[in-house]
Amino acid sequence: MTSSLLLGPDQIAENLRSAILDRELAPGTVLNQSSLAAQFGVSRIPLREALRTLAAEGLITNRPGVGSIVTELTPQDVGELYDIRLALEPPLAAAIIENASRRQVGHLESRVEELEAALTSGDRGGFSRANYRFHQDLYRMSGTRYATNIVFLAMNLTEPYSRVYLHVLHGADRAQAEHREMLDAIKAGDADALRHAVTEHLAGAREALVRLATLRQLESPLELDGVARP
Repeated sequence: MTSSLLLGPDQIAENLRSAILDRELAPGTVLNQSSLAAQFGVSRIPLREALRTLAAEGLITNRPGVGSIVTELTPQDVGELYDIRLALEPPLAAAIIENASRRQVGHLESRVEELEAALTSGDRGGFSRANYRFHQDLYRMSGTRYATNIVFLAMNLTEPYSRVYLHVLHGADRAQAEHREMLDAIKAGDADALRHAVTEHLAGAREALVRLATLRQLESPLELDGVARP
């Protein structure tokens, strides 16, 4: 995270958002407002506004007697959120095919190339960030407003766990192959193929993450700090 005397609430929120999605701030981390205000060189007023923004996005949770913490999910939560994503994202395929512009398709192709370069070089952080942006770009192509916002909320909540799938459970190669399938389907104007690729993409991550939780027989929130971080 960066600090600056010039940061406003939106910039503070963006810095904290990036730290959460990159797992610099792991699920369950308590956010000390005094420390964060000092780090960013701001008063608590803009910091609290930034925290309210992140709470609305589901990235942090306010607990009585504890304060703001980075949202942590149980294995059941992870499964439920992926089920929500499976219900919402594949049906956007038809709208993506119908509304995608040539410029957007070209941009998505560049994103796939960025992912390929990160995968080849072993840049796990770069791959994760490009993966997140790929899905943002993909669903924005649908031209839907409310569905896309709901999808982004679910994406934010699952993103720290998605990175475990990609890099700890070795899902990056499969994910990249599915990214290419999605791009090919869009270029071909094939909504059914795009819907199938998105479904397989999400189902693979869900299955692997739930299996991990089951094998560990976790009764507490899904622990990620016992394994290597992306």
